[in-house]
Amino acid sequence: SSDVCSSDLVNVGNSLFVLYNGKMVTEPNYNILCKELFVIGWDGSLECHYTLDQGVSSIAVDNQKRKIYGISDDPEYHIVVFDY
Repeated sequence: SSDVCSSDLVNVGNSLFVLYNGKMVTEPNYNILCKELFVIGWDGSLECHYTLDQGVSSIAVDNQKRKIYGISDDPEYHIVVFDY
């Protein structure tokens, strides 16, 4: 078995923003919320790694405003915003 990455990949210019939760689907109390965000170049190199203070299940990135918008459901559904 392998770790699970959320299905959310976002292309931003020459980079991919990838959410990762590091948990196995088979773990008790598995939750899709991810607190790890990796920025990967098209050549596969790691450009940056962020640890988010809130878990999110999906993201959108505004490269001009340098904002990451995420959806969380903890404790109920809401939008979170991170600067990068």
